Amino acid sequence: MDPWFVFSAFSALFLALGNIIIRLQFVRGRDFWDVMAGMMFWGLLVMVPPALWELLVSDITPTPRQVFLYSISGFLQFFLARVLYFRAVELGGASLASTASSASEPILTAFLAGLIIREKLTAPIIAGALIAAVSMILLHGEGKYSLHSGKALILGMLAGAIAALTAIILRYVSLTSVRAFPLLGVFIGQAVAVVSLHLYRMSKGFDIALPKFPSSLLDPVLWGGSFLSMAHIMRFIALDFGGATQVTVVILSYPVLILLIGFIVRSSQETITIRKSIAVFGVVIANMLVVMGG
Repeated sequence: MDPWFVFSAFSALFLALGNIIIRLQFVRGRDFWDVMAGMMFWGLLVMVPPALWELLVSDITPTPRQVFLYSISGFLQFFLARVLYFRAVELGGASLASTASSASEPILTAFLAGLIIREKLTAPIIAGALIAAVSMILLHGEGKYSLHSGKALILGMLAGAIAALTAIILRYVSLTSVRAFPLLGVFIGQAVAVVSLHLYRMSKGFDIALPKFPSSLLDPVLWGGSFLSMAHIMRFIALDFGGATQVTVVILSYPVLILLIGFIVRSSQETITIRKSIAVFGVVIANMLVVMGG
């Protein structure tokens, strides 16, 4: 089995596991902001070793401009988009949120790339956008089963839209730099997210209090945040072995894994319906078209 596929599959699996673990915390009534704080903090710590390694093996250092753009991307992706996304997970479930986000992010990335950095808009991208739109209409039909599904769908799509803007910024960095620092960029982004979260909490009257090291290494939020960061690490390792198209297509299958794992872990209160299943697979197909046509 090719290494790129193994690492891509692990990236998708870690994304799915992280989502389900965090979803379980919401189902059990854990405070949203406490979960977010713990997830961001432990995810940041996981990124320290790979970020340091990337700096050590490079013969050049990041420019101030790169650090600035990584910081902006971090605020958008790891704070703003992530807060919206996990609100969607809290309200509608991980399978609905991931499908909504996955529908909007690649499609908008392709369209924004055409507008901002003049990348070509191809027939597969347009076809993918249409399939994704139909999938979202099907997913919206799930709203009659839950008062929160419609709101979760919108929040998930907004998170995907912000992630799309972030992807364009990072693509611009890679196109205009002698060397990009993706792992360091994730670390900087998560650091900005942690600071932004605590500044927000201060504005609401909370004290700054970083999560204490848990008494048990089985602490769910620790593992949820760690898995989400490990997904980034696996993705960049996969890109060292395989092309961006094939790696991205495998990773974007993670909503299917969330649907299956959520069904197995019944306490996550994830449901499998015909409409949701068609929507999830429709979004995966749409993403394949967009990635291959990009």
